[in-house]
Amino acid sequence: MGVILAKPLASGGDFNTTVTNITTPIVVDMVNTGLVLAVKWLIHIHRADDEDVKKYIEISAAHDGFTTDAVNVKYNKSAILRFGNIPNLNIDVQLNGSGINQTMDLVMTSPINAVDVHLTRTIIIK
Repeated sequence: MGVILAKPLASGGDFNTTVTNITTPIVVDMVNTGLVLAVKWLIHIHRADDEDVKKYIEISAAHDGFTTDAVNVKYNKSAILRFGNIPNLNIDVQLNGSGINQTMDLVMTSPINAVDVHLTRTIIIK
């Protein structure tokens, strides 16, 4: 599965972005694991063809690395509010790369209905 990067790597600080027309796996945000231990994403997702079909979700994520490469990432989805259905919407947090280039990536895909995503990232622990 090839994952496309939606935006260039943002700084290790707070960040806002919008990514439109997501259908295939795409990295909507990422943080460098050597700079950031934990983040929180506030995400608003809506179907590209119907803005009334939407989902609000909060994801908290952390990894076990810092001075060495991270091996595990854990995340929790909470505050999930749905209006309508977005079938097969998938949201995942993954580790990618190694050394100073290792990142913790927020990956989304929606193969049935294209979605638009607006998110805010807040750094919890640097």
